[in-house]
Amino acid sequence: MNSVIGLDIGYGYTKAVSNTGIATLPSVIGPAVTIKYHDDLAGNGHGLMLEANGKAWFVGQQARLQSPFSISPRARERDPEVVRLLALAALCQVNTNGDTVRMVTGLPVEWYADRDKLIRSLTGFHAFAANGQRQTVNIASVLVVPQPFGSLFRALLSPTGVLADPDGLSGGRVAVLDIGMHTTDYALADALRYIEPRSGSIPVAMARVYELVRRSVTERHSLTLSLQDAEDAARAGHVTVYGRREPVADLVASALEGVAQEILGEAVTLWGDGRDLLAVLVTGGGGPALLERIRTVYPHARLAPNPQTANAEGFYRYALRKFGEARS
Repeated sequence: MNSVIGLDIGYGYTKAVSNTGIATLPSVIGPAVTIKYHDDLAGNGHGLMLEANGKAWFVGQQARLQSPFSISPRARERDPEVVRLLALAALCQVNTNGDTVRMVTGLPVEWYADRDKLIRSLTGFHAFAANGQRQTVNIASVLVVPQPFGSLFRALLSPTGVLADPDGLSGGRVAVLDIGMHTTDYALADALRYIEPRSGSIPVAMARVYELVRRSVTERHSLTLSLQDAEDAARAGHVTVYGRREPVADLVASALEGVAQEILGEAVTLWGDGRDLLAVLVTGGGGPALLERIRTVYPHARLAPNPQTANAEGFYRYALRKFGEARS
């Protein structure tokens, strides 16, 4: 069977979209180990384990919890095997076993020159096992676009890949600000034409927020958190110290303010005050947390629908159109 897929291998999370739904998992792999005990109160069995090329790997949250060390695709020179395993893990969760797959995916703006390398790492026939069940997938076509364009496609195309643009974004000058885990991407489109000199990336995003929160919690409570613990604390609004919940909302607000200023500084360098822009589309997992601060400079900024998965959803909609599967 043929499948069309939108795939977003982010530094924080990997997302895949198909006609069967959306899969999201942390972008982490680690060596699989034997887990000696499990009870049914914990739920979710033993998580996700992939076996490929004679090796066994935990993927996503299972790698975070159980592997002796974990690997994420953060550097530009990221290991093609890590990318491939994350892609296969996401594909098996949207039911592509035995399928021939055509996909659209993305790369950060500054890394877009690496697209041929990404295409080579993904294209071809793959045989592996997921939680002991044999899987095969033939990735026949891979199209790579600048990462933020996924959210623009999400705004412009219907769920079936047909152009549906009630706000007229396709005819204007639109900026996309994509705030991820480790990278913020900036893309400018003029009547859907990508404008290279006014697009770019910086290595500042939500991980910087969580690192600042982590340091502040250590100073205030003498409590050492991992970056994941700091992310969980920021989302919950508290940490637990000797069984007591201690609020961290002020620490999170201070961290968000500092990171917002860094992100906006680069935006102003690229786009000025934005008065010539029809809209500023804010997307990525950090979009909701930083939107109001972005509006202090760009009052016409708007949040993309489903910002954490908007790129993957847009890749899927564009894939339907690009591979001739769009329908009214």
